[in-house]
Amino acid sequence: MKIKLLLGLILLSSRVSQAQPERLIYHEIQTDETGKIIPWYSKEPGKAYSHVIQSVWHFWDTIRVDMNGLPYYMNHQVWQPDYNDPRGLGGDQIQMALSSWRLLYAYTGEMRLRENMKFMADYYISHGFSSPVCKWPNIPYPYNTLVYSGIYDGDMVIGRDYTQPDKAGSLGIEFVRLFKMMSSERYPNTTDRLYLDAAIGIANTLAKKTIEGDENNSPLPFKVNALTGELGQLLTSTRNGRDTTLSSYTSNWSGTMELFLELIKLNKGDVVLYQQAFDKILAWMKEYPLKNNKWGPFFEDVPGWSDTQINAITFAQFMMDHQEYFPNWKKDVVGIFDWVYKILGNKTWEKYGVIVVNEQNSISGTR
Repeated sequence: MKIKLLLGLILLSSRVSQAQPERLIYHEIQTDETGKIIPWYSKEPGKAYSHVIQSVWHFWDTIRVDMNGLPYYMNHQVWQPDYNDPRGLGGDQIQMALSSWRLLYAYTGEMRLRENMKFMADYYISHGFSSPVCKWPNIPYPYNTLVYSGIYDGDMVIGRDYTQPDKAGSLGIEFVRLFKMMSSERYPNTTDRLYLDAAIGIANTLAKKTIEGDENNSPLPFKVNALTGELGQLLTSTRNGRDTTLSSYTSNWSGTMELFLELIKLNKGDVVLYQQAFDKILAWMKEYPLKNNKWGPFFEDVPGWSDTQINAITFAQFMMDHQEYFPNWKKDVVGIFDWVYKILGNKTWEKYGVIVVNEQNSISGTR
């Protein structure tokens, strides 16, 4: 009798356990009648998306202030609720924030979004650019090597004086977009060319440094010493039987190409030089990563080689936005997405109808 009762309790416990929704970080997974995942906040995707993105903005807007008087996100790349993470800024953190808040501002009209964009841009221009006398002048450093210094002066892995030219291009295009947004709103001081001038300075350096590139060297390097022009070193890794030790390669040039195109359209800066640099990068992207799927590194905290989905997907987006340069853009875009899902697809949540994409593969494994 006791054995039967025990078996019954075990079976009942198993059924109850199976009936309980699975939890994904903060929320229990919600599904439709077919078992596929749906938004946790609302069954209406629009309402769910609006709630989540505005919740993200509220978190950002009300985040705690560090001991140096700056918001936490100006000092750190990883949020820790109970202490300050020891790592400094992420390589593309401010650029991505500017991009996100520009879109959210257009959606909500919330004035604090506009002011936050100005704050981040103003602070970065005044605390994070290489000197005009450097070998690579007037471009941003991606990292604060002394976390609470309030100064961006180097690279997370390699150290002081090293910068990432692809991140400079991404920041430059966001400055152009911020300048256009402010000018169109006719607020006081909209004639201030601060953001446009910073973007032109970035574009001038990148355009002058652009080469034609080859299979192992992109038109601009991934990491370089702004003072000396020396390429950064990667930990030795093997890719297709070849050691890769120099940071001479990445394919994250969509932002840089957009920067050149936008300045050419505005007729600001050295537009002839920008067109020449754009043509070199475009030809290289078509000849190499688009054909061999060698997309290369993006993230600031990986010491060795990695192929990243963000480089591939942002170029697919660039092709869709600029179809005039890509006669076979539909086929090429599908090819990029096929590669991404084949190499970086994560099937952990496939039972819910979702294949997650890992950010990269690297010498330390896929993540």
